[in-house]
Amino acid sequence: MTVESALQMRDMHFAESVLTLLLEIANAIEPDLSTRARLLSQQARIMIDRKQFSEAAAALHKILKALESSSYKRSSGAAYCWLALAHAFAHLKKEGESQTAHRMAQSMAQESFGAQDPQLMLFKQPLPQ
Repeated sequence: MTVESALQMRDMHFAESVLTLLLEIANAIEPDLSTRARLLSQQARIMIDRKQFSEAAAALHKILKALESSSYKRSSGAAYCWLALAHAFAHLKKEGESQTAHRMAQSMAQESFGAQDPQLMLFKQPLPQ
């Protein structure tokens, strides 16, 4: 089981345990910024599940700012961050910001994965109401 599948199955304990280990490994091997962003987007999704919406949004803004000035600005990791931010904004009832972030996520995901990739299904799901 992957962190993503655990998140989708709402097994937050497993997801957080594996993600903590992956973040520790990432700190040791220093992966590219897109990979780190992907891990941090998953961490933010756990925060969102815990109803820590503002904290998740702040963490996502921080990594998106770092991505902005890098070659990973429109990477798959950035797409996942924008998607998590869209969810955080939706829970915070920031409808305009949520829709904008969701469109950014969808656009970047399509660029990163290609139009036929099954990973796009996650980006096409409706935002929480």
